[in-house]
Amino acid sequence: MLLWHSQGLQGRRDLCITCGVVFKLYVAGAVGFLLIASVQFAAWQCLTCHLLQVLNNEAVVYGGVGSRMMRFSRREFLGLAGALGLGCCAWGTDENGASKSFSVAAINDIHVVDAASVALLARAVERINALPDIRLTVVLGDISMNGKREQLDLAKKALDRLARPYAAVPGNHEALTKGTLPYAAYTRAFKERSWVRHEEGWFLIGLDSCEGGAVDVKIRLSRVAWLSEQLQKIPTDRPIALFAHHPFNPHSSAYRVRNADKVLALFSNHQLKLVASGHWHGNQVETQDGILFTTTACCSTTRDNHDLTPAKGFRLFHFSDDTVETEFVAVEVPARN
Repeated sequence: MLLWHSQGLQGRRDLCITCGVVFKLYVAGAVGFLLIASVQFAAWQCLTCHLLQVLNNEAVVYGGVGSRMMRFSRREFLGLAGALGLGCCAWGTDENGASKSFSVAAINDIHVVDAASVALLARAVERINALPDIRLTVVLGDISMNGKREQLDLAKKALDRLARPYAAVPGNHEALTKGTLPYAAYTRAFKERSWVRHEEGWFLIGLDSCEGGAVDVKIRLSRVAWLSEQLQKIPTDRPIALFAHHPFNPHSSAYRVRNADKVLALFSNHQLKLVASGHWHGNQVETQDGILFTTTACCSTTRDNHDLTPAKGFRLFHFSDDTVETEFVAVEVPARN
C-alpha cells in the first residue's frame, strides 16, 4: 500500500507506510536487540528507496496512517543514514566501537599445607575479585603439598571465594598421596583434570600434563589423543590458549615437557596463541612462532621461587581479537606466625 504526499513532491512515491512506522520506532529508541535489528533492516530499505531524492537536494517526508508528517532535510537525512550505518557496522563490538576483550588470571604452585598457608592465596583472590575484566581464573596445579584431602579442601574453600568462575588442572604434587588412587582427592575437589572452554571467540584448553608425581614428564598418549580429538572440534581460524602445569617454554630453565614439540605440532593447522604453565617457580616469558609461553612465580608461603626472586603472586592474560598480552601481579606475602 502506498502513501502519496500532495505538497511539493506530487506524483512521486515517498515511502511505504510500514517503513515509516518502523523508522519512527527506531528514532524513538525502541528497546530490544531483535527490534533494533528489524528497524535497521527496514530503515535501510527505505533509505535505499529515497537515496536519489537526497542526492538531488530534495526533502524526504515520512508518515503513516493517522500520523503527522515528519520532514527531514538533506543534511538531517544523511546524518541519520550515517547513524544507521554505524549501528550496523558496530554489531558485535562495544559502545566505543572496539572489539570485545577479556582477561584471565592464572595462579600456580600454591602448595597448601595448613590453614596458615592459605593466607597468600586468600589475598590473591581478593586482588582478582577487584579486577573488573576477569572472566576466568585458572589454577595451574600443585595446589597442595602432597595431595591430601584436607589440603585441597582448604585451597578449594579459598578459591570458592572468587567472584567469577575458575578451573584447575592438577600438578605432580596432587599425586603424592600414598595409599590412595592418584588424584582421588583432587578429582573429588576440582572434578575435571582436562577441559575446554569458549570465551569471546577464544578456545581455552586445560591439559593434565602429569605422570604421577614425576617432576620431568612426557604427555601421555591418551592425553595427546584427547587433545587431538578436541582440536578437531575447534575451527582452524579461532585463537587458542593452552593451560598446563608443566612448562612448554622453548627455553625454559628447567622441567620442559619432554615431548613438548610433538604436542605443539598438533596445533600446526590451528591458531595457538598462548601456552601458560607453572611448575617452575619463576617468571619466564617468551614468544616463538607467534605463541606466547609463560611460567609464573609461585603463589605460596611454603615454597620459594626457583629463580630465587622474592615476589609471589599471580599472572594476568589480556585477550583481544587474536592477540594476548600478559603481566605479573605481585601480592604481599603475609607473615607466618
